[in-house]
Amino acid sequence: MRYLVIGNSYGGLAAAEAIRKRDEEGEITVLSNENHEAYGRPLISYYLGGEVSSARMYYRPPSFYRRYRIDVRINSAVRKVLAQEHAVVLADDSQLSYDRLLVATGGQPFVPPMKGANARGVFTFTTWKDADDIKAWLPKVKDVIVIGGGLIGLSAADALRHQGGVRVTIVEMLPRVLGLALDEDGSSILQDRIEELGTRVVTEDSVVEIVADQQGAVNRVVLKSGAELLCQMVVIAIGVRPAVEILKDSGIRINRGVAVDEHMQTNLPDVYAAGDVVEARDIINEDNRIIAILPVAYEHGVIAGANMSGDPLRYPGGIAMNSMPKFEMSVMTMGLTLDQPDLEAVRRFHGTNYRKFLFRGDRLVGVILIGDTSAGGILTSIIKKQELLDRVTKERIIAGEYFSLAAEKKVAWSPAPERTQELR
Repeated sequence: MRYLVIGNSYGGLAAAEAIRKRDEEGEITVLSNENHEAYGRPLISYYLGGEVSSARMYYRPPSFYRRYRIDVRINSAVRKVLAQEHAVVLADDSQLSYDRLLVATGGQPFVPPMKGANARGVFTFTTWKDADDIKAWLPKVKDVIVIGGGLIGLSAADALRHQGGVRVTIVEMLPRVLGLALDEDGSSILQDRIEELGTRVVTEDSVVEIVADQQGAVNRVVLKSGAELLCQMVVIAIGVRPAVEILKDSGIRINRGVAVDEHMQTNLPDVYAAGDVVEARDIINEDNRIIAILPVAYEHGVIAGANMSGDPLRYPGGIAMNSMPKFEMSVMTMGLTLDQPDLEAVRRFHGTNYRKFLFRGDRLVGVILIGDTSAGGILTSIIKKQELLDRVTKERIIAGEYFSLAAEKKVAWSPAPERTQELR
């Protein structure tokens, strides 16, 4: 059996590992369009900020590929999937055949139509190469504009503020930072901290033009409001979209992302998908949607790899979850976070800590934690189980007892994807 995996990250490697545990003889080939072996994508902001060395960036050591007898090929971008022929076309026009295919291409940065976006000194921020390119340009920079106040934008801004003498401005079109993940109270607390630490935040405005000098390098941006901001670097961090371009005309069903069933199989029998490119089951919303986070990508890969090698595991579903220890403040969100008519919202302020719990009837469906996030793992587990809570348990959650339990280490939890269990 010839297994081909497009994507050398959490979902792809989890699948390769799951395949090898079940099929000792099959050929496993993993293709990557990057020039590095697998690395921790969430670490690129720490790498840019000087907190993590290049040696610590790698997600798996070279011995992993040898141990699982995986043929990993870096700098091997796929241009097109020929599903009917069971083959892929690489960037150099060569073809590679397969018996079973996994699409784990992840997401790609969204760059809106914007005049001047091709100027020198304009970057995105989703890969190790992006971080290296930004580092190389930094000696020329005094002022940086970060377009986007979401998770990627704030990660970039936090890393850049650590560069000596660099002034950072975040431009966000919504009324507040992390506006799709935090409520008004949470965003206000976070934005106050961002500004206290010297980063400027401009909300309810957007960049409509990037202006370059005579050498083609960025020197200012023009906002929709008409304001102009001087800068020598622009980081476009509006968000990511599923990387599905190589699937065009392949016959694979695509909505916003690749549509899969509970076995992570697409509408084609020998093609599976995992990770940020996938629309899979959301436990809380009880529908299929993209949940672009590392633990979910890993779980997708485990289920996909098992099924590709004949073990019919089922994916039980996941929940949205984000953790952002940035700007000297910990922020964690799980499940639903914004108020809805059918939800009961309970807010608690404990000194510098903010907690919000969202209940649908007697089920916990969402949490925001700012400051003390020690109970995040326990609360995530409660949300994922979606069990009915008795009155005492609900009161304990609201009262914050699980934070004390976590602090005393009476309840253990590890978010490491390596410990994700295979689910039947």
